[in-house]
Amino acid sequence: MRWNEEDVNRLGKTYCYDNESDDSEYEDFWSSGAPEDDSKLQSKLSEGNLDKVINTRFVVTESEILFAMVKFTEKYFLPISALEDLSKMINNFVNSPVLRDSHYRFDQLLRSKDGLEYHAYCVECDAYIRQFYPNEKTVICKKCNNNISVKEKNFFVLINVDKELKNLVEKHGEYYISIVNNSERSQVFRDIYDGIKYKEFVKSLSLSERDLFLTCTFNTDGSLPFDYSTYSIWPIQIVANELPQQVRFDNPVTCALWFGRSKPNMEIFLKAFVQNINKINERTIPCKINGILKNIKIYPICCCVDTIARAPAQGLIQFNGRFGCNWCLHPGKSVKSEKKKL
Repeated sequence: MRWNEEDVNRLGKTYCYDNESDDSEYEDFWSSGAPEDDSKLQSKLSEGNLDKVINTRFVVTESEILFAMVKFTEKYFLPISALEDLSKMINNFVNSPVLRDSHYRFDQLLRSKDGLEYHAYCVECDAYIRQFYPNEKTVICKKCNNNISVKEKNFFVLINVDKELKNLVEKHGEYYISIVNNSERSQVFRDIYDGIKYKEFVKSLSLSERDLFLTCTFNTDGSLPFDYSTYSIWPIQIVANELPQQVRFDNPVTCALWFGRSKPNMEIFLKAFVQNINKINERTIPCKINGILKNIKIYPICCCVDTIARAPAQGLIQFNGRFGCNWCLHPGKSVKSEKKKL
């Protein structure tokens, strides 16, 4: 194999940036720039018999390789294109297409179809349409008779969160039991489960349900998928209140995602969220804690949103509009501020 000047420079820069070595021999070699003859580089690479063909038999499945690649790209925040390139590299090494190496095939493999519900809404009349399947391209709004393209991100997704919550509760079962059994609550306000409203909620439950509940705080807010994007994504996330603080805030669970060019219609979005939680509670979440099976229900008891999202979440006028106050019925008054002279 012959190396050209571009290869020498690229390898030299990679070595210098990724391996801080004090060896003067290598420093002199790379600092001298790309040599006219690459024989010196090839001699360095061949010192350890690096040109020897590897005939080792790999005893590994495709799924194991793919899992390792996914964990690698996840750790270093790499895009899906990195998975494609890694697959192509491995396929070239073994001289056989043992791994899928196209964006489409990775998308089909990694896109979860279990526990997802796709729902369309009308961008013309702002009405809920119906649930649809991923292979559908358009849906018809019965209210205004418009043909809406769901491929243009005019939909929202409901996500089944049973498994995530089950794993979190079972992993921290001792702490969960201590909270629901009232052993960690205090007269001092240290956490949400010390609050008056929280205690009132627990008392409202039947005696048989007072150790079979999981309360949560939910949040929603808009975010752009990338700079200068023409549409935004609004997630609904929940944190379980009966888990340790660090655990709950490090493990928010996404329940729903709204895609669109404008803010979500909260009457549609939050209604779907409530219906999704009710479905989960109908079947309950079976958690095994200390060898005992508990069928737990979820109760969203608190909503935490910023000022911009608070008004639509409550179904009110925005804070700077007429009758926009959350606490009183005063209509408010607009006052023009004078520009300060510098």
